[in-house]
Amino acid sequence: MSYRIDWDPDVVVEVQRIYDAAQDQEAIVHAIRRASLELSQIPLESGESRGDNRRILFKYPLILWYRVNERLQVVRVTHVKLLSP
Repeated sequence: MSYRIDWDPDVVVEVQRIYDAAQDQEAIVHAIRRASLELSQIPLESGESRGDNRRILFKYPLILWYRVNERLQVVRVTHVKLLSP
């Protein structure tokens, strides 16, 4: 089963901001690729539950918050943050 990933527009803007400011931009690209692959394949097994259908996924150097709609097979990424060194 494959899930569609729906990135909140604010998340897209924040990822771009993080990427633009990063010393290691390749690390940001790899984190997004790894997260996207994992969330599209096994979103309910990825990350940790935070209650109320919210989950959090750590993909160094990023943290992503998301929700899964099993009926529609959609993952909605709602927030992203750069891990502090």
